[in-house]
Amino acid sequence: MGNSEYLKNSYKFRLRTVAVFNVVVFWLVVIGHTDFSAILVLLSSMSIKDSIIGLAAPVAAFLLDGLLSADTKARLIYWRYRHPLPGSFAFSIHLEKEPRANPDQLVQEWGTFPEDPVEQNRLWYRVYRSVEKEIRVHEAHRAWLLSRDLTAYTILFLIIFGTATLLSNAPWAIEWWYLTALAVQCLTAIVAARTYGVRFVRTVLAVASHGHQPSPTENTQSTT
Repeated sequence: MGNSEYLKNSYKFRLRTVAVFNVVVFWLVVIGHTDFSAILVLLSSMSIKDSIIGLAAPVAAFLLDGLLSADTKARLIYWRYRHPLPGSFAFSIHLEKEPRANPDQLVQEWGTFPEDPVEQNRLWYRVYRSVEKEIRVHEAHRAWLLSRDLTAYTILFLIIFGTATLLSNAPWAIEWWYLTALAVQCLTAIVAARTYGVRFVRTVLAVASHGHQPSPTENTQSTT
């Protein structure tokens, strides 16, 4: 099992908790119209249309999440199509803003920094592979992956649950407040993911610039 897969498995419970919470809120607020009396009463009061929407919306969200690649999720977070991965600007932007890193040491160990974003991400990934077992890098990577996947979930919830809400028979006041809550949740997740992505990149540079020697067999695959 690769490091990324191990990290993803370590936070699956949190993702599922967020997903279940969103599904429950959607059902209670939009489908149930805030009728908290009893489950049987709630089910008997729902129209066929609302029942179909309530069942289809969460299923659609989970299925679509499985179709999103790492690059697609990064595009949704950073709002740019080309070079969406945070490592694409590791040396041209992030290194200069990381006070813990030693650029001279990195140049000595890894050579001249490329200007092309694709090459920057490739070099940054090689640097990452050399320090991936360091606890600070491990935790920064985990935080980035968790925030990235949470953001993908919240965007899908905004699109799928938001559309389902507009198609439901919920009162307009409930629709307005629920859609606002979805939007706030989504924007908060995006801001957090951007922060954790940059922090991950800078942490790798900081750790690697203090005495680490690169291995000639390191993987050169370009991904974060």
